[in-house]
Amino acid sequence: MVDVKLPRLGASMTDADIVEWLKRPGDRVQVDDELVRIESIKASDVVTAPVAGRPAEILAPAGDTVKVGAVLARIDEMA
Repeated sequence: MVDVKLPRLGASMTDADIVEWLKRPGDRVQVDDELVRIESIKASDVVTAPVAGRPAEILAPAGDTVKVGAVLARIDEMA
């Protein structure tokens, strides 16, 4: 399993809101596929898949606010 973490997208970014999941557990993803839309105080962006595989679980549902570095989801590379 590979953890998908919330990256720091700006020097002052400390957290972000999870807006919408674009992939669901079981969907096939490739490297750099868009997984989730996020919104911070200064910007909206997407977090992409770091590896190919299938999302196994989502740990931060839409509506949650998460800190930079928090695990958002886990991707199963073997699936």
